[in-house]
Amino acid sequence: MARSSVQFTVGSLIESACSIHVPALVVNEIADKLPSRQVMSGNYPHLDGLKLADPHYGKPRKVDLLLGADKFPYIIRPGLRLGPDGTPAAQQSIFGWLLTGPTGFTDGNAPIAVTASHTCTEPSISQALQRFWEIEEIPVGFLTPKGQLCEKLYLDTARRREDGRFVVRLPLRSPEPITTRLLLPISDNQKNSDPAMLN
Repeated sequence: MARSSVQFTVGSLIESACSIHVPALVVNEIADKLPSRQVMSGNYPHLDGLKLADPHYGKPRKVDLLLGADKFPYIIRPGLRLGPDGTPAAQQSIFGWLLTGPTGFTDGNAPIAVTASHTCTEPSISQALQRFWEIEEIPVGFLTPKGQLCEKLYLDTARRREDGRFVVRLPLRSPEPITTRLLLPISDNQKNSDPAMLN
């Protein structure tokens, strides 16, 4: 659970003109120490002479900052060094060369720990409630001309019968009254089942 949020700038020790603005959540612990166990430096000729972003990459240490993928394009620089399968790859960045991939030195009996981190920020309850009311708010005073006619017809013709039912004239497209009615024969059973037909 995040304790608070902050905004700060991360600068590069390699490229002094490079920095990125970072909004961040403050948490007690991002992950366990990484790597999970001591990694022995191997003989990697493709990495010779590179200034690594973390020269002590093989020693388990606390994770201080986890940057999101949205910062990736601002960090990465052209330059990629690949070695044989089973060795780390190096990618140039504003912080120096970043190492990713296997080291080739693993103890076959030692369990391999996998760490995954997912952070989801949710708005506060008051922000969520405000957003709900904004979505649910009915626009006031916006009626089309047809809508205005329907509303006027309702206000002019709506009435309540003695039995509590409401009666309102239907909004017909033609203002002329209908002068003929279609009458169907009604059986006595239908008359008895509907009290409105007795009138």
